[in-house]
Amino acid sequence: MELTKYFSRKNYTTKIFIAIILLFSIFSTIFSSQASAHALSASFGEMTINDNEINLAFSIDDLSVIESTNADANLDGKLSQEEVDSAQAEILEWMSRNLLVTFDGMVQRSGIDSMIVEPRNDLQVVTASFTYPISTAVGKVVLNDHFYENSADNTTYTHFLKVEQNGEVSEHLLKGNNRTFEAAFDPTTPVSNQSTWLSFLFLGMEHILFGFDHLLFLFALLLAKQSFKEYIKIVTAFTIAHSITITLGYLEIISLPGILVESVIALSICYVAIENIFRKGMKHRWTLTFVFGLIHGLGFAGMLHEMTIPKSHLVTALLSFNIGIEIVQIAIVAVVIPLLRYMQKFSSYTRTVQYGSALIVVIGAYWVVERVLGL
Repeated sequence: MELTKYFSRKNYTTKIFIAIILLFSIFSTIFSSQASAHALSASFGEMTINDNEINLAFSIDDLSVIESTNADANLDGKLSQEEVDSAQAEILEWMSRNLLVTFDGMVQRSGIDSMIVEPRNDLQVVTASFTYPISTAVGKVVLNDHFYENSADNTTYTHFLKVEQNGEVSEHLLKGNNRTFEAAFDPTTPVSNQSTWLSFLFLGMEHILFGFDHLLFLFALLLAKQSFKEYIKIVTAFTIAHSITITLGYLEIISLPGILVESVIALSICYVAIENIFRKGMKHRWTLTFVFGLIHGLGFAGMLHEMTIPKSHLVTALLSFNIGIEIVQIAIVAVVIPLLRYMQKFSSYTRTVQYGSALIVVIGAYWVVERVLGL
């Protein structure tokens, strides 16, 4: 009854604010569910360019293989080595159609050296190894990735490619419309690594921009009425905390199961939103933010953990990834805080926060159940 009276008042500003929270929550829930329906919107390649051949090891999650082939004979949603062996020709045809290696404009064909099922962190992947013999000493090697190119998954699909040539190692991110890697096949010319920092910068920006759980957590932290100084402390604490664990998580100094990390991230959203409903004063909230920020950092590190970054490029890659996250985070905070400060002038703001936070609790609880049960 009280809720009905509240919405019947002619306070259009607060109604619009509630509508924004509702739309964001619904959109983030739907998008998150769609993204998590595909276990791994990424693949992993390791290319070695030698004097007379190219070696390529390509890994992709078993769910992708199951969705695209008839390899799962017993329909249990998992692939065994026996099933992969039986369906090797079909899997090879699917991979060869979507992953093309050319040399001086000529498509290179290769038999398969091996195809195995193996664990990769929290995932199970199918790894195929190829060898492409090269007859001439100098030329241009091009790798084109066409997986999910014409589907909705193309927006999140990323190919993490590590290339080694003449003792030099570089990392490349093939995604979206940029699905091509090129290198000179020349023993005297190492592969270029100049764009690595920029690739990781964009990867960090994208990771936070489409990380709706991280964004909802940050929004819930800022939603409660606080001083400008407290807002700055919260944002700073979150930044420092996740910066620490991004590095520690990638280096495996701290290692926790992915399902645990993702579930705690969802729980952190619920906890903060519940605080917004029942807690009156919000001083020293930065301490809570720091603790939960450490867990969120492990979530950020999850994608990087799938890559094998050489020690010579590790500092640049991690720093660029972190800066990418901060660029988007600062931009969002710069928009949200002035809006919240304006909204706090209205007497109905406290009630608006309570109803908005109740909605956030529901969204967070849904994510908890979804992640614990692996839905």
